[in-house]
Amino acid sequence: MLQHENPNIEIINENLWAVRYALIPLIPQINYKPNPNVPLEHLPSQISPNGVLLLNKDFKWYEILRKNSVIAMKLTTGQIKKRNQQERPGSGKNPSGGNLSILLNG
Repeated sequence: MLQHENPNIEIINENLWAVRYALIPLIPQINYKPNPNVPLEHLPSQISPNGVLLLNKDFKWYEILRKNSVIAMKLTTGQIKKRNQQERPGSGKNPSGGNLSILLNG
């Protein structure tokens, strides 16, 4: 695992970091400003201005989100398109009708 100079930032890979959102105001290396009208524990992740996906360690399902984000980031564009086509509404493979099951089913 990569190390960051700030011990409050966990670098999972170069495009996926994890941090407690409550500490973001104290971390100068992250210039993301959360919306003050949304409770921090309700935000699973955000994309920083420099394109890094910031996972929220304070999010209720952080461990599941982390695991599945790593899996999803390893998929090729072709694999994602294929899974999305297989899971279209009415296909019977995804009863919710959405394409988010790619993150839940790996």
